[in-house]
Amino acid sequence: GFVKALEYEVNQLNKPGIYNIRLSVTGEPVFMEAQKELLLFRIVQEALHNAVKHSNADNLKVLMNYNAADFTLTIGDDGNGFIPEKLAVSQSGIGLKSMQNRAALIGGQFSLQSSKNNGTSISIQLPTAKP
Repeated sequence: GFVKALEYEVNQLNKPGIYNIRLSVTGEPVFMEAQKELLLFRIVQEALHNAVKHSNADNLKVLMNYNAADFTLTIGDDGNGFIPEKLAVSQSGIGLKSMQNRAALIGGQFSLQSSKNNGTSISIQLPTAKP
C-alpha cells in the first residue's frame, strides 16, 4: 500500500546517512484508489528529488494526516528555500508543474510555501469523505 511504499522510499533515502528524512502518519489511513495513491507517491518522489537536488537541506519530512473529511500530505525541508514569485518560468522545471498537475488530476489542492533560507513545504489536500 501507499504508506508501506513511502516507508520503503524514505528508508532507502536515509540509508546513506546524508539526510535525515522523517515519515509521520497521523489518523487512520483510508482507502484510496490505486491511481490516486500512485500519483501521490510520484508527487512525494518528485518533491524529495527536488529537495535533495536543490535545497542543501539536512532534514526532510513527509507528513500524512488522515481524518474523516480529508487527507493532507506535506513534504518539507529545512534547506535554502526560494522565492516562488521570483522563479523565472525558464527555471521552473517540469517537477513543480508535474506535482501541480498530478494533484489536480486526483482532485487535490496543491500549495507551495518557500522563502529564502527558510526551506520549502509542499502540501496536497484531498477530500476523503464521500458526498
